Amino acid sequence: ELDITPQSLTIENEFISDVRELTVTTQNQSQIPVRWLQFRIPVSQGEAIGGISDFRAIRFMRMFMQGFRDSSILRFATLSW
Repeated sequence: ELDITPQSLTIENEFISDVRELTVTTQNQSQIPVRWLQFRIPVSQGEAIGGISDFRAIRFMRMFMQGFRDSSILRFATLSW
């Protein structure tokens, strides 16, 4: 379980390994600031759910998110082992 409140999304968070902040140009030529966070979450230390015996053959993952007050955009670059 991971807390992703604005206050917890700093490099001091034990699961965040890198933060990149930059300005990008949108399709309509606007400049907007963006922030990318790299999370490293040790799933092998987690709890096995759904009858699996180990973490060697995981093909799919579900992520449940709740408690957002405002609209949020989450973009996932890669989910890798």
